[in-house]
Amino acid sequence: MDHMKAECPKSERFERSEIKCKSEKNPGKLTVIYDEGKICDYDQIKTNNRLPSKEKVKVKEESKQSISELEKQKTQVKKIKQEKKKALTNEKGSDVKYRLARAMGVCMKTAPVESITVREITDCCGVSRQTFYRNFLDKYDLINWYFDKLLAKSFDQMGKGRTITESLILKFDYIREERHFFTAAFRNDDQNNLREHDFDMIFAFYRNLIKEKTGAFPTREMDEILEMYCWAQIYRTVKWVLGGMKMSSKELAQMMVNAMPQPIEKLFRELNILE
Repeated sequence: MDHMKAECPKSERFERSEIKCKSEKNPGKLTVIYDEGKICDYDQIKTNNRLPSKEKVKVKEESKQSISELEKQKTQVKKIKQEKKKALTNEKGSDVKYRLARAMGVCMKTAPVESITVREITDCCGVSRQTFYRNFLDKYDLINWYFDKLLAKSFDQMGKGRTITESLILKFDYIREERHFFTAAFRNDDQNNLREHDFDMIFAFYRNLIKEKTGAFPTREMDEILEMYCWAQIYRTVKWVLGGMKMSSKELAQMMVNAMPQPIEKLFRELNILE
C-alpha cells in the first residue's frame, strides 16, 4: 500500500468518494483517506509540496485481484465474440461452397466439365468470381471438395462400428443421388480429375486406418498390393457410373470386397473392419 503526505485545507475536505489515479503505476481506482477518516481531493494533494505534520494521507489502491478478474472477464467476452464470428464466417463459407457445388451440377447437365467456365458457375448461383476464388483454386478443386464431403460421410465411421462393405454401399448411394454431377466429373480426363483424386483419398484413408489400428503404416509389399487394389476400386467405380449404374450399390460393394487381394482381406479381418 502506497503512502503519501499532503496538505489539504479543512475547507476543501468533503465526503468520502472515489477518484481515478492518473499515474501509470496505479491504473486502478484510488481512495484518498485521512487518518481522521476524512477525504481530500487527490488532485489537491498531488499539487501540494508542503506536507502537514499531524495529518497523513493514505492512497489506497483497489484490490488488484478485482482488476485482474475484470480484465479476465473482458478477455473471455472478447474470445466468445471472436469464436461466434469465426463460426458464423465458417457457416457462411460452407454455405457458399455448397451453392457453388450445386451450380456446378446444374452446368454439368448441359456441358462437359472441360468447357464449363468459372463465370458460368458464379452466374448460376449469383456470387462473384472473387468469392469463387476465395473458396476454390479452380473448378476441379470444387469438384474434389464436394467428393471429399461425400467420402467423409461414408467412411468416417469405418473401424468404429461400420465395416468396409457398409461404407462402400453408402459411398455408392451418395454417388447415385448425385448421378449427374459425378457422371460428368468421372467422365472428365483433365489434370486434377476426380479419378485421380478418388484414388489419392481412398489410398490415404486405408493407409491411415491401418496405422491407427496397428501403430504403423503398411509394409512396402502391403503398400503396393493396397495401391493396386485401390486403383481397381476406382476403375470399377468409374465403369459403374459411366455405364448407367445398373448394378445396385450393395452388389457393387460386395463385388469389390470379393475382389480384395488375400493379404489385404486377411489384414482387414484382423482389424475388424471386414465382416
